[in-house]
Amino acid sequence: MGILFRKSKECIAWVVPSSSRNPDKHLASVWIRSLQMVPYLEEMGFNCTLNRLFPNPAIAIFLRRYSNEDVKLASKLKSKGTKIVLEVIVNYFEVYSSNEQGYGVCNKEQHYNFMKLVELADEIWCASPFLKYIADKYHPNVVFVSDSIDHKHFSQRKHYKVISKPLRIGWSGVSVKAHTLNMFEPWISNDAVSLCVISEKPPKLEVPYEFIKWSYKRFPMDIVNCDLCVAPRKFDNNYDRGHSLFKIGVFMTEGIPALASPVPSYELILGDGKGGHICRTSEEWNEYIEICLNDENVLKRWSGEAVKSSEPYSTLNISKQIAKRIKFLQEMECRFESKLSDETIYKENSS
Repeated sequence: MGILFRKSKECIAWVVPSSSRNPDKHLASVWIRSLQMVPYLEEMGFNCTLNRLFPNPAIAIFLRRYSNEDVKLASKLKSKGTKIVLEVIVNYFEVYSSNEQGYGVCNKEQHYNFMKLVELADEIWCASPFLKYIADKYHPNVVFVSDSIDHKHFSQRKHYKVISKPLRIGWSGVSVKAHTLNMFEPWISNDAVSLCVISEKPPKLEVPYEFIKWSYKRFPMDIVNCDLCVAPRKFDNNYDRGHSLFKIGVFMTEGIPALASPVPSYELILGDGKGGHICRTSEEWNEYIEICLNDENVLKRWSGEAVKSSEPYSTLNISKQIAKRIKFLQEMECRFESKLSDETIYKENSS
């Protein structure tokens, strides 16, 4: 039975970097967690907007907006009775400099503003279990709200009639994070596999690859033309451990199995070994690439399992969870008074 809610004229406003309704104009995390969610919530009777803050919204969801001006905005909205939700999609609970690839930055100013938003938030929604684990230390109302995959858009399905030779492995993400794909050089050099990279611009790699410029409209078809999703990632730091499952979930939704590093959110969807495999060591990567190359039945079996494993993370299912959180917030009477003082946050920044 579906979940039914009374139609509400109260506004639910996402506070995001751009008011555009074009996914190509947004960071991936923004269209994943707002644009593709809005139609499902509107079907349930909620009035959803992007950056429209007058009249005063019932709930304001801050996503990728962590500046000093955003702290002032959240404080003003809260003083007028708006419930504040902070979306946490990367780990800004810690100060760290970028790695050698140039991503994963959180300076002291960003951290300070982020922690002030944590203070102001009535509830925090985290994109991964690891981020929730960290956020629980700073706030009493923290919920794991996974990234989701919209089955209406990602509606293609892979059919393994004949496995490609070479095997076409696919990866999608921000170009600066593609460096880990160099690990597939042994298979690429002997023509056992070909590499497809879907990104905003061509990454600098040491291996040959086919580049496809990312486009929201074309993304479903670009995915289904791959045979296997690969998601190698460093997992020895609190930035990479915090990432969501979308990178592999979007492939799995269309029946493309995945091999992935043991990032906690990846383990949610692949931990039982159905629909692909979590590769914890270089030896396991070698083993499972060879299995995919030498046993054509593996990909066919994993394909159906991948679709089933990704089903709990459909946008329809996650929108129902968000609808429940919205109703909970609308009925909240008490407010969270943060125990974090300015002195505490400044002390963290200076350490």
